[in-house]
Amino acid sequence: MIRNDKETPIKYYQYLLIDPEGYEYRTNDIVSFCKNKNIDYRTIARYYNKGKIKLKYKENAKIETINCENWQSFNDKSKEKIKKINYLIYDKDGNEYKVHHLGEFCKEMSLSARTFRSFFNRLVEMKVRKNYTQTVINTIGWKIIRL
Repeated sequence: MIRNDKETPIKYYQYLLIDPEGYEYRTNDIVSFCKNKNIDYRTIARYYNKGKIKLKYKENAKIETINCENWQSFNDKSKEKIKKINYLIYDKDGNEYKVHHLGEFCKEMSLSARTFRSFFNRLVEMKVRKNYTQTVINTIGWKIIRL
């Protein structure tokens, strides 16, 4: 189809929504889907491609907004793109970790994701300075490879 007699075709996206139990729903009309499931479209759109929805202030929120908690929304193509971003991380002892999300891995292991991003595809070698945080010091000696 052509939009407004221009050469650019209309893009139809298929949305992928994952509920808190892990069931996947694919739809082209996300607004009517949200109305049928009694969830807020604006909240789903705000967290689009950002992972699980976590609400901080539930006291004054609408019931539709509260129902959105722990839902995930993706463009069907972007979910596969997110899965394909992988890192191989080696610790000081040579143990290998296959990581999909660098930030979550670094939080779990008390490491610095910012330092890792500065040392892609090489060993983290730095002189220890007194103003470094403990997470930066923990990252020294590790190696990250971006696939």
